[in-house]
Amino acid sequence: MKRYIYERVGFKNIFVIMFVVIIWVIFSIFTHGMFLTARNISFIILQATIVAYIAMGMVFVIVSGNIDLSVGSVVGLTGAIVAILQFGLLERISLFSNVSQVIITLIAIFITLIFGALVGVWQGSWIAYGRVPSFIVTLGGMLFFRGAVLGVTKGITISPLLSSFKILGEGYLPKFAGNIIAGFFIFLLWISWIFKRKLKIKYRLSSRFFIVDLVFQVVLTGIIILITVILNMYRGIPIPVVLMLFVGLVLGYISKNTSFGRNVYAIGGDMEASRLSGINVRLNLLLVFILMGVLSSVSGIILTARLDAATTNAGSLFELSAIAACVIGGTSLFGGVGSISGAVIGSLVIASIDNGMSMVNVKIFWQYMIKGIILIVIVWLDVNFQSRKKKLEITS
Repeated sequence: MKRYIYERVGFKNIFVIMFVVIIWVIFSIFTHGMFLTARNISFIILQATIVAYIAMGMVFVIVSGNIDLSVGSVVGLTGAIVAILQFGLLERISLFSNVSQVIITLIAIFITLIFGALVGVWQGSWIAYGRVPSFIVTLGGMLFFRGAVLGVTKGITISPLLSSFKILGEGYLPKFAGNIIAGFFIFLLWISWIFKRKLKIKYRLSSRFFIVDLVFQVVLTGIIILITVILNMYRGIPIPVVLMLFVGLVLGYISKNTSFGRNVYAIGGDMEASRLSGINVRLNLLLVFILMGVLSSVSGIILTARLDAATTNAGSLFELSAIAACVIGGTSLFGGVGSISGAVIGSLVIASIDNGMSMVNVKIFWQYMIKGIILIVIVWLDVNFQSRKKKLEITS
């Protein structure tokens, strides 16, 4: 019975949401209410969105039993590439034809995404087929790609960028469109819940108590409505947030309803057993790192568009924020456990802490020290959670 309550109430999800609320209340007190203004909440969510892209990819990496320390450097490099493409070859092409800014922007984004995928192929090949530990490969990648950023930018900031590109990072939806998007996600939330409960009842699978599930759904619905209202009080829902939510939906579906997603979880749970059961472990690991490379390039594109510039230190320490976001959201560093939604919520926690410390003028060295302690503590909590879970499984 203890095991049932401990696992089925959704303790981790509820805890993370409560953690966000506590953080917001604390910083609101210290900033005399300025932290909870519509403008600042919009900025926090935008900041969380950039980390969320790589955190969602990191879920697949960590669930598979690996790690990627190069994502911050890849974010910086792809951000520089997409900026250089706009000022270099593609702009020269436009001088000899009627190519519009939108076409130039789309071509630049497409090439950058391809580059991100190639980065994933490179690192994934070493890990999956070369059998080099992911820690070593991505640590080398972190240094290599950070050096590449300095090389391609020549140590200078590249700006300003095309207006058709900046909208990806600075654009907002009209309020009526934002309300439609929010309604669409609420609809999906309830349809998904009803469908899952029917499946569990049909196949006699255990699930949370109905009243607990219902309350949790109502709370989530209320949060979506509240955030939409707050964002509309400022300038509306930011376009990067909408894109992130749709990417999250796709990745969430992939992780739970496709053979690739199930294979990744199986590999993280027991790689040897997965191999013996017929899963192509090497190919799936390669695909995981390709996905990570693409999502890192998406984050680089959005970050560059938001800043309207490509900087040499863009993406610095993003890998630590992504890992922390994943673990806060329930992804186990032991592999085999994790969720896309948890990574998104974890990204919001990290962004809230960063924003709050900046607003209360915490010195930068303290910010680094505090974030380091937070990373250690959440990993410690994960270790203890997994240990207690195993004890409950043995005693049940």
